Amino acid sequence: MGVAAGTRVVGKVAWVSTKSFRFAGITPVYNDFGEGWETADPEHYRDREGREQIFWREPGPDITVGSVVLVTIGENPLREDGLAVQSTGRLHTVLDHHKHRYDATIDRIANRKISATTEILAGSDLYIWCRDDTLIGPIGYKLDEKYFTVAADDQRLSRVPIRKDENAVFRFPGRIYCAPETLPTGYLDCRPDVAVVRTAIRDAVEIAEARTNDVPDFLQTRALMQHAANALRVGEDLDDRKFRFERMARAIKIIQDSNDIREEAEELATLVLNHPSIRDGVEEHRRRIQAEIARTARETVEAELKHETAQLERIRREVAELERQHADAFASLEQTRQQTADAEAAVDTQLASLESSIVERIADAVDNASDLLSDSVIFRALGNSKSTPRPEAFVRTNVSFATTENAPTVQKAVDFDTVLYRTAADQNLSHSALRRIHAAVRAGLIPIATGNGSSAALNAYANAAFAARIAELPVAHDFLSPVDLLGVRASDTTTRRAHSDLLLAANREAEKNGPSLLILESANQAPTESFLLPWLRSHDRSIAVPPTLQDIVGSRRVQIHENLRIAATAVSGTTTAPLSPDIWGFCVAIDVPQPRPGSPKISEPTQLVPDAPVPTSDHVARLVDDLDDAFDECWMIDNAIDDAARRFGEALHQVVHADSIAYAIAECVLVPALATSVPAAGLNDALDAVGMWCGADSTQMRGIRRLAHRLQRTFT
Repeated sequence: MGVAAGTRVVGKVAWVSTKSFRFAGITPVYNDFGEGWETADPEHYRDREGREQIFWREPGPDITVGSVVLVTIGENPLREDGLAVQSTGRLHTVLDHHKHRYDATIDRIANRKISATTEILAGSDLYIWCRDDTLIGPIGYKLDEKYFTVAADDQRLSRVPIRKDENAVFRFPGRIYCAPETLPTGYLDCRPDVAVVRTAIRDAVEIAEARTNDVPDFLQTRALMQHAANALRVGEDLDDRKFRFERMARAIKIIQDSNDIREEAEELATLVLNHPSIRDGVEEHRRRIQAEIARTARETVEAELKHETAQLERIRREVAELERQHADAFASLEQTRQQTADAEAAVDTQLASLESSIVERIADAVDNASDLLSDSVIFRALGNSKSTPRPEAFVRTNVSFATTENAPTVQKAVDFDTVLYRTAADQNLSHSALRRIHAAVRAGLIPIATGNGSSAALNAYANAAFAARIAELPVAHDFLSPVDLLGVRASDTTTRRAHSDLLLAANREAEKNGPSLLILESANQAPTESFLLPWLRSHDRSIAVPPTLQDIVGSRRVQIHENLRIAATAVSGTTTAPLSPDIWGFCVAIDVPQPRPGSPKISEPTQLVPDAPVPTSDHVARLVDDLDDAFDECWMIDNAIDDAARRFGEALHQVVHADSIAYAIAECVLVPALATSVPAAGLNDALDAVGMWCGADSTQMRGIRRLAHRLQRTFT
């Protein structure tokens, strides 16, 4: 090793480690052995093991890989032949403008927002590298978040230090740093041109007065400053003279082609025009020009008037032709109307004849059916008095769904979102769909999953959140009351359904083992206003049992435990009745696309520890408050839908970014409600209002429209 203690080094941090304590390694790029800065030779820093880096124990927390640092090195106490950081220095940021003079550089960057580097944000001084290897600075600047600005009117620009051929300038790819070690060779005035000229004029006047020279008038300003600049070449206080000389030299250059001087030329021209010797000639010239303009304008107007007259005549001919065509078309329309009226009269006659024929046939069929019904009643009275079977009690179900013992638990929402992401990847499902199902469950709403991936998504969510505790209850077309959910056929209490006692057994298991999921399969097959809404509107999640069925069920009121979470699926096809719009005060619709191709993996069951109540969100509250204004003209939003949107949005806010909440509320709450309540003629206007409310782009709007029409086919 050829490097002695006390050598200063500028290098880049190659690595940072925090195994037992924080330490780092520096790759040297420049070094100073006491004779000036030069490019570092890696061989001077190589140890016996071939490493070329300097050891740094306990660097600051702002030091990261790639940081450029200035250090003084010494011997490494931990290695006999190693080098270690003894002390640190400070590097300053340099803007590279070596192709431009300092005044052009200041004009280029003044009052512009420039991206701030890490060093600038940390308070580094700012220097500028200009033409002829000139380093000026430090330059005052103002920070504004991720940007900084050099204000053109900053008084600190009136006297900026300058260094010629500064050695301590260090170039790195895309960056330059400096650590000036020499005194300034002079000072520059870096303010805007107007300020420099004004100050230079004052200096020139002072010098002229000090040397007992008469002060020339305004038109001799340039000569005055040239005279003053020549006077500054000799005298005392060299630094100040050089500073003022440089400012005057710049002012003379500015005056040669200055916007300010050109503005003064207008005032001089006004004075000249008002001079008696030329005013009369100017007035005569003005009158001649005005006459020429009037003549040209008259000729132009006459030509345009002639052209417009010809155009008007052509338009009149076209109007006459159009009126003739309109009369012919009106006569043809009247003839068509008469023919249509005759055809309607003929159709009415045919319909009346057809209706009379159908009524006669229906009367004959009813007479025949009445005869058959009378015969059936007589045969039952005579044949068997025990035709009505005796109601049978439930067969008790012991196990309603699979239960995984000792499943791992998840405590935090962030950790559970990771579990949902892994589950979605294993099952080839959408992570967004599982997030929305989880938000609905957390908000106390029923997720109604639609699409080809609905069952797979609900089963995957139950596997992740409830340790695979899941049961499925099929909904039939003839569900007419909440008691149908208990396995009793409300339309015929003497028969039992295939899922007899399933809901009660699932309720017992959930109360015993913890949160579980019950899926109502094909919930839209039966009228929801009859079998589902009465249960959801119950304040205590209970199902009232009619007196005639209390002996069968074994209770007057079935209380559903809070651990039993409810979900549902919906299928397309013929249903008993359209879905009731009132359902969206208790449910959300989540469209789950077809799982991606590929064999799903087996995910380990986990269970989510019941969390605290969902916290409120000001962002979601503002979104919901804007709903009434968004749909004021095309849809009156029910308060229950407002509440469902707020609850769903607040639960979703725990796992997704705030920007995506409005779009999720639109797809899961607003679009389903519109699809089941707004007529087809007004649906597109309402969907446009949804898009404006949630800020959807053109691609998202196409998705919203497709979803609305798909849900309309499914639910109505």
